Amino acid sequence: MLGLLGALQLPAAAAQPVGAWHAGVFPVSEFLSYTSHYGSRIGPGGSAEWHHGLDIAAPLGTTIRSWWTGVVQDLIDDERCGIGLVIRSGAYEHVYCHLAGRVEAGSLRSGPVTLVPGQWLRAGQPIGQVGMSGRTTGPHLHWGLRYRGSWLDPARILRAMAESRRALAESRRALVESRRTLTESRRAPAQNQREIAENQRRARVVAPKGPYGPSVASFR
Repeated sequence: MLGLLGALQLPAAAAQPVGAWHAGVFPVSEFLSYTSHYGSRIGPGGSAEWHHGLDIAAPLGTTIRSWWTGVVQDLIDDERCGIGLVIRSGAYEHVYCHLAGRVEAGSLRSGPVTLVPGQWLRAGQPIGQVGMSGRTTGPHLHWGLRYRGSWLDPARILRAMAESRRALAESRRALVESRRTLTESRRAPAQNQREIAENQRRARVVAPKGPYGPSVASFR
């Protein structure tokens, strides 16, 4: 994982410090399982093939979300991917296949979503719904990632996102604790002064009187 984070940079469209993978969004709103991972596999036709992505099973009609802020680069309508699209985020391209809906007149319509090339999208924005278009044996999203033209394993990106979120949460907890400690250190002198004043008041109340008036304790 450290090798991945060291070798790759974040999308130029979202220039952030290295390790800011927490800004990525899981691409489906309802997850069932991973049905096919990146790499070599036996395809639906029974022969060995290389799978350039991650298949994520989800119920028909599940909302599909843009992984990162970016721009719609291409719309897809073919026998393999079915209805899909490519979104560009700097040097990254993220590919989504097997959507419900159709591509016509230069636009993609999937559920309530309509997209056209060149359209700007924010991370997490709905881009369609899970369907069964193209070469598929069940409803799922095929999600692929390319960096400067080279395919990446999406599972490694998801792990980087999870690690980044954990690191961010730990950093925020450390910041809260640091602020709490600083507040307490600033409050301590005033609290000590109040405690001293209270002790003096009690001393005056309980101090025994000598033959010529209050004892010296009441003047401290």
